[in-house]
This record gives sequence, structure tokens and C-alpha cells, in this order.
Amino acid sequence: WGQSRLCRGLKLKIINNLDEEWEPYFQQSIKDWEQGDPDVLSLSVTKAAVHDPDCEFVTGSMKVCNGDYGNTDWVGLNEVMLLDDQIIASVAFMNDYHLDRMSVEAKQNTMCHELGHGFGLGHWDENFWNRDMGNCMDYTNTYENNQLPDRSNFLFLERMYGKLDGTSFVNNTEGLYCSSKVEYGSSTSSSRSEIFKKRVLTQEIITD
Repeated sequence: WGQSRLCRGLKLKIINNLDEEWEPYFQQSIKDWEQGDPDVLSLSVTKAAVHDPDCEFVTGSMKVCNGDYGNTDWVGLNEVMLLDDQIIASVAFMNDYHLDRMSVEAKQNTMCHELGHGFGLGHWDENFWNRDMGNCMDYTNTYENNQLPDRSNFLFLERMYGKLDGTSFVNNTEGLYCSSKVEYGSSTSSSRSEIFKKRVLTQEIITD
């Protein structure tokens, strides 16, 4: 997000386009991301005035949606719109086709995970079978172990956006510097002036 140039944290509008069933998972994840250390995020939540079944981008905001998106190979998905390698809009999808049959822990993990992508974070680890890292940006088969963001997530966000109080410094010689250029995943090749979308596949379905 372009606010990184200011190095005074990320102040972001979140549009809640979710069904009532998803409210507790959404509210818990918003609370968890806002109460981080370092204090980087300030999130302003509004309910979508009219439900948007297509979950369209809104410039300057992250929209969070759920729906039956079919038998995909993902349970959660985040798409970001970029301009000059900076996020200008994000949409997060929770796929009820899969998640309706999954645990409450899986739903909480997926919500936390997709919000994290919307802030610009990538995956901490993409191996479902190794030891859990204890944060929701880590792939897991034991969702209860990775319910929340942890300090490592917030330290990375600080590098991207700085603290909300403006006290983040790289070192005494360089002074204040933050960069939130998106580097995770793969994207369509593009000139730097072109707006394009990037898909971040998360929590893929694993079958035996």
C-alpha cells in the first residue's frame, strides 16, 4: 500500500461483505491484527451497504467476502490490484464450498491468513507437513496451532509500513525508510505504470 512512503503505519479501510456466519471469525481476526506488537495497523471496518456477490475491487480498501466458489483447489484466496508494485486494492475470498465442512479452527485460520495477504504479507512457510510456526501465515494441517498472527508478522509489517507513531528507523545513517513493494507469488508481466491483478493462492486443498 502506498502509505509505506510515510512510514507511519498502515491505516486501511476494510469492507465487510460477509454473511452473518462469518462475523465472529472476521471480528476476531480484525482484533488480532490490530493489537499487534509493533503497533503497525489501524483498521477502519465498514459493512458493505449493499451485498456484492462478485466481490469487486474498491480502490484504497480491502473487501472481505464469502460464498460458494465451487470445487476449487483453494479454501481461501486473496487478489490484490497493483500500481507501481504497490497495492491499491485487495479482495479476500472465503470459499464456503470447502469451509462449510471444515472446523471452526480452519475458518479462523483462513480468515486471519487472507487478511494478512491483503496487508501485503506472503507465506511464512508452504509445507503443510513440517512443524507449525505458530502464526496464521504458515501453511498447516493442524489449524488450531496457527490461529493468530505473531510477532514475526508484525515485525515484517513494520519494515513495510513503520509504526503508527512514526518511531521506526532502519539505522542512524539511513534514517526512516519503509517499503511495501509486493514481492510474493508470481504475477503477470507488466510495465510499471500498468494496473494489474495478482492472485495469491492460499491453503490449497490436499487430497490423499
